[in-house]
Amino acid sequence: MQDLIVSVSRETALSEEQSAAAVSSTLRFLSARLPSPVVGQLHELMQLDHSGLSADSAHSPTEESDR
Repeated sequence: MQDLIVSVSRETALSEEQSAAAVSSTLRFLSARLPSPVVGQLHELMQLDHSGLSADSAHSPTEESDR
């Protein structure tokens, strides 16, 4: 995930902190809208588990849609 954050930072001229927030926000958005198997694959691809995301981003798609 760090590679993605660095890439976003480089491409957008945002700080790494801002880029990390953007990446986390994007992952939360996708996790809330994509089917669970796809989210699982995305997390595997990004080598993530819920501990790699902020507490707000660890919601399942059904939890997010209930908000």
